[in-house]
Amino acid sequence: MLTMKSFLISGASILAVVTVGSLFFFNQIKFATKQPIEFVSDIYLTDKNLQTANVEPVASSTNATAMMITFSTSTELVDLVPHLSNRQTKNAVRVPILVYHSVAPFYPHQSLANRVWTVTPEIFEQQLKYLKDNGYTTISFADLNNHFASSTPLPAKPVILSFDDGWKNQYRNAFPLLKKYGLTATFFVFTNAIGHPNYFSWDELREIQTAGMTVGDHTMYHPYLFKIADEETLRREIITSKKILEKNLAKTVADFAYPFGHVSNKSLETIKKAGYKTARTNGYVGSWHTADDLYTLRSYNAKNSLPDFIYYLNEN
Repeated sequence: MLTMKSFLISGASILAVVTVGSLFFFNQIKFATKQPIEFVSDIYLTDKNLQTANVEPVASSTNATAMMITFSTSTELVDLVPHLSNRQTKNAVRVPILVYHSVAPFYPHQSLANRVWTVTPEIFEQQLKYLKDNGYTTISFADLNNHFASSTPLPAKPVILSFDDGWKNQYRNAFPLLKKYGLTATFFVFTNAIGHPNYFSWDELREIQTAGMTVGDHTMYHPYLFKIADEETLRREIITSKKILEKNLAKTVADFAYPFGHVSNKSLETIKKAGYKTARTNGYVGSWHTADDLYTLRSYNAKNSLPDFIYYLNEN
């Protein structure tokens, strides 16, 4: 059941109050970095995971949960554009970071927007085989942090594979291939999708963690963080989601990925205070990193192409 209680647009902010029954389809997926959202029916919002962390919903009524988010159109974004490469910086290291979303076969009448974020299992396997055959070693974000924190050496050809949103097809199609080739990856999940159809379950997240994969935080509801003006809401997305993951996975969560890739000064400071060690952007390209970049790590969106994949591995 979905009832729009009010939707007010006023000057610099938008205030939306949505009441939901047991389930609310938010239906958002990225179309392209810094572009409008393509709406598809796949992302759920519910308060059940809030309860697992002994955290109260933002507001409540007798039969429904009310969610209120205030969006500001004037929040300052961190400008990373002038610093496209750190290769001239002392102590910079070159570690390509690849970002995957959906790993699944294409289907008839699939929109171009959806295909942009999809890599087929066949191409994904070609990419993993290329890594294995050409001497690359997958590392974690913790490995990169430890290199800067304690001079822990990195392998000769390091690469980080990461997955966003926690789609079920990552578990079904990507995870078995990662195991087949002896490679690891970090899976960034947003907590209110966990356990719903088409998304990871808690048991599946524990399984990939036991197999050597890393689970990172991707907020609670996958919002545009830079548009959130309310401090309590921002803390919920960055801090409460971390606590939910840590309670259910019995492991410290130290890695964060910005939904939609945008970074604001306010969200950046909250992430640091929350105790994360790294944070990855999306859409700000580059493969050279320094200790100063650990909360604004650059990456490449993986495409359904082996040549593009090879290009990203070698781009300076």
